[in-house]
Amino acid sequence: MNENRLRTGSLTAFLTAFALFFLIGAQQSEASNVMGDNVLRSGMENQEVTQLQELLNERGYIEEITGVYDQRTAEAVRSFQQSASILVDGVAGPQTLGALQMLRQGDRGEAVYSLQGDLQDLGFYNGKLDGVFGPITHRSVKEFQKSENIFVDGLAGPQTYGKLHQAVSGGKTVVASASEQTSSSDPAENGPDQNSQSSESTSETSHADTESQSSSSEESTSSASDQDENAASESSATASESSSETVSRSASSDEPDGRTFTVEATAYTASCNGCSGITFTGLDLRSNPDKKVIAVDPSVIPLGSTVHVEGYGTYLAADTGGAINGNRIDIFMPERSDALAFGRRNLVITVLD
Repeated sequence: MNENRLRTGSLTAFLTAFALFFLIGAQQSEASNVMGDNVLRSGMENQEVTQLQELLNERGYIEEITGVYDQRTAEAVRSFQQSASILVDGVAGPQTLGALQMLRQGDRGEAVYSLQGDLQDLGFYNGKLDGVFGPITHRSVKEFQKSENIFVDGLAGPQTYGKLHQAVSGGKTVVASASEQTSSSDPAENGPDQNSQSSESTSETSHADTESQSSSSEESTSSASDQDENAASESSATASESSSETVSRSASSDEPDGRTFTVEATAYTASCNGCSGITFTGLDLRSNPDKKVIAVDPSVIPLGSTVHVEGYGTYLAADTGGAINGNRIDIFMPERSDALAFGRRNLVITVLD
């Protein structure tokens, strides 16, 4: 009998352990995969601040990445917010982080939850507020974009965030007062569970926005740059996005021969404070602004290679970057505004040699 009890106890322990493992795995699968769960503000120092600075650096808003949310970082955040036509307060919450990133189908987290909330308030979303960017959220974003006469791709970035902010704030960009920006109790971009009615929490936190890494400058520029952003952001999210992206960028004639694959592309410029303008291979981009150069990960694309970027032409792999790792490229553009408007997009490239 003791032996039977021992066997029964062992079986029970095994089943309990299995159930716990299953539940933990399920919870982990629902974990956020994008920034936005935590509000970042002056005085903080952590890995999330480092990631924020990297995003700002990619868009030319900040040079040094320290992991410290100092005055320089706050000013860079404000500059991005202003150009994206979202709440300007120098605090990085769901709306700002959502706009800086590229929220798309498959993403999850507080930034997505906030996006769903804004869309629901505006009558575009009737699904569950679960923080999961699924087909319903994707369709709702597209419907909102269509209603605003901006590029329709179902991705949430600076342009879409700017339009959402204007829609929920009565058609104008809100600028927080100095006291609101410095107050430790101000949840400027806190998530939708916050009850505070600060200027940013009412327009952004209750439901953040999302859409691309496309530069915030698209918000204040013409519809042509708006299309640029969206075409950029949509590339691989869905098949329809791919087709619309193909329409927005003129396709090259014949497919070049070589090694072809998809990369995540951003853009940079030599026209910024602290930029030397000299590539890793020694090319002076300020003296040669017409040179078609890309920064690459040399372990993926050897320096000196000729690379055809579908829809944009042929470039020389002549530079590197701290954030350019794996299947990523950074395209040089003479004008800072063009680099900001380019944002982040998936492109097909072919390494010719």
